[in-house]
Amino acid sequence: MEDLGRKIKELRMKNGDTLRELGDKLNFNFSNLSKIERGERKPTIELLQSISEIYHKPISYFLGDIELQDIPDELRENGVEYIAVDKSIKDGLTDDDIKDALELIRDLKKNGVINFDLLNEIKSRH
Repeated sequence: MEDLGRKIKELRMKNGDTLRELGDKLNFNFSNLSKIERGERKPTIELLQSISEIYHKPISYFLGDIELQDIPDELRENGVEYIAVDKSIKDGLTDDDIKDALELIRDLKKNGVINFDLLNEIKSRH
């Protein structure tokens, strides 16, 4: 549980929130939130879901073995909520490599090579 609490604390601090501010956003006692961060208390799945929504991270961020990339504003504006890269794939890739891959996808979409609307339509049929 300490690792889970550490992830919550790191995410909270990265976003500039105090315990009280996050507690207010969650409608959750900041003292109990502090206990979760220190590994003295277990969060409910509902609390993790709420934290996930506030900080735009999938719940698997707290539970899985994935590394999440920060989402550029232009992707977030287009509905991208998160980018997860399996750590075994990320080994050997730099952040610049990942940014280049995202830029390539953006260019392919812009030039009509990739049609995400069509891909989503096909996906919804299956």
